[in-house]
Amino acid sequence: MSGDSYGDAVLNCNTIADNVSATGSVYSGVYGYMEMYNNIVSFNSSGIIKGTNATVSQIASYTGDPLFVNRSAGDYQLSSGSACINAADEASAPADDYFGYSRSDPDIGCYEYGAGPVGYPVAP
Repeated sequence: MSGDSYGDAVLNCNTIADNVSATGSVYSGVYGYMEMYNNIVSFNSSGIIKGTNATVSQIASYTGDPLFVNRSAGDYQLSSGSACINAADEASAPADDYFGYSRSDPDIGCYEYGAGPVGYPVAP
């Protein structure tokens, strides 16, 4: 994901994992402004990179091991014990997750724990 050199971008409740990029898995251009809310950014070749005068604001972003259900099979849903469960900023989290399930006590990332079809592989 990237914001261009002069533009603004908002990332909210995304799971960005297992990407290979020389410019960062998340990149904000030279004068860009990016707001990040409730995102998982883990297991990428490089993390969040910003240009010289860029600004990146983060709320409830997670860069550690989120304990995915089955990362090697492309299942990036959260497993029990994940620090991302019920940890999203409620004011900024969308009402529904990627599958369309309600977020009553929102999780960080695109999938609400226990709401989606278990074992559903999602290509990185």
